[in-house]
Amino acid sequence: MRSNGMRMVVAAAIALLGAGCGTALPQGPQIVTESPMSNQMFAVRTTIGMGVADASGMRGDRVGDYREIGFSQDNSLAYAIDGDGVVTAMETAELLVSSGRIDCRCTRVFPLHDAVIGWWRDGAIMQADLRTPDPVVLRSISLPEPRDPLGEGATLTGTELIALDRNRAVLTRIESVPGASWGINHLYVVDLNSGAVQQFGRIPEVNTVFRQAVIAPDGRSVAVAGYSRDNVACGTASVHRFDLVAGTADSAGPPFPSCSSIADIRSDGTDIVLTRLVWDRTEPQTLTSSTVWRYRDGWTQVGADPVVRVITAPLALELRHTGQATPFGTIGGDLYVDGKPVLYNVIDVRTPH
Repeated sequence: MRSNGMRMVVAAAIALLGAGCGTALPQGPQIVTESPMSNQMFAVRTTIGMGVADASGMRGDRVGDYREIGFSQDNSLAYAIDGDGVVTAMETAELLVSSGRIDCRCTRVFPLHDAVIGWWRDGAIMQADLRTPDPVVLRSISLPEPRDPLGEGATLTGTELIALDRNRAVLTRIESVPGASWGINHLYVVDLNSGAVQQFGRIPEVNTVFRQAVIAPDGRSVAVAGYSRDNVACGTASVHRFDLVAGTADSAGPPFPSCSSIADIRSDGTDIVLTRLVWDRTEPQTLTSSTVWRYRDGWTQVGADPVVRVITAPLALELRHTGQATPFGTIGGDLYVDGKPVLYNVIDVRTPH
C-alpha cells in the first residue's frame, strides 16, 4: 500500500492538471483507490470535468470546462483540452502530471506518435510533445484551387482540419456565399511526408461544414460525417467514405432517416464506429433514438438503443444515454463496465490505443 506521503504527491499532481482551466472551480474528488494504474484504464469527460478511471470507478478527476480528452499514441499520457484551448497531460503509470502545458488555441488535437500531438493553426500542422511542449511546424500546407467550380456568387471562406495521423491530414475548404449559414465542402487529403495533395472535390449533397472524420486503421480510407439541413432545426445525416488508393467516394452508410445526425465518429482500432441520433420530426428537440454502428465489410448496429458509445476492448464499455438532449448539444449518460454502472453524467469515454 502507498504511504500517506505518496498519496499527497499524487493528489497534488492531479490538482495541477486543472491549472489550465479558465475560471477557477472547486476541486473534485482526487484519488479514489490506491492501487497502481493498470492497462484497463480509460479517460472520461463528464458534465463537471474529466478524469481517469477503471472498472472500480474514478481514480483521479478534476472539475472544470474540458472540450476533449484522449491518450497519447504510446498510451503513456492522458490529455485534456480545457475551455481556453490549453492542453495538459497526466502520466498514466503514476498519475503524475507532466511538466508542460500547450496553448494550442484549438478545440481538438490528434495523437501522432509516441507522446506527440498535432493540431491546425494558421495554414500549418503544428506538433508538440506532451512532456516537453515546444510547438513547432510539422508541415505548412498550401492547398491548390478546388478541382470543381464554385457555385454562382460563392467564395472559399475557410479551411478546417477534420482528421490527422502521423502520415496524412484531412482538410475541408468551405464554399459559401456572403452571409449564408450553409457551406459546401471541398475535401483534400495531404501526405505529410511528401506534401502531395489528393483532391476529392466538391461534395454537393452536404450543405453544412464537415466537422468530424476518421482515418481508417489501415490508412487506406477516410470516413466523414455529413449533415444536410432541410430547415432550421432538422436535417439528415450522412457518412462519406473516401478510398485513398482508388481515389473514389461513396455515401453508403447506416440508414439515416429524416431528422438524424451523427454525434461521434471514430476508430476503435480495427473498425470505424459512429453514433447515430434520431430526433422527433414534429418536436425536433426530442431525441427518439441513439444507436451505435460499426463498419467492417458493411454497417451493423452494436449495442441497444439508447446507447451513445460502445467499446468492446480492452473492456466492455457502454455509455447509455439518460436525461435531456438537444440537437448538436451535449449528449450524456451513465457509463457501464461489463454490464455494471460505474460512472454517471458522462459525456465521452476514451480508451488507450
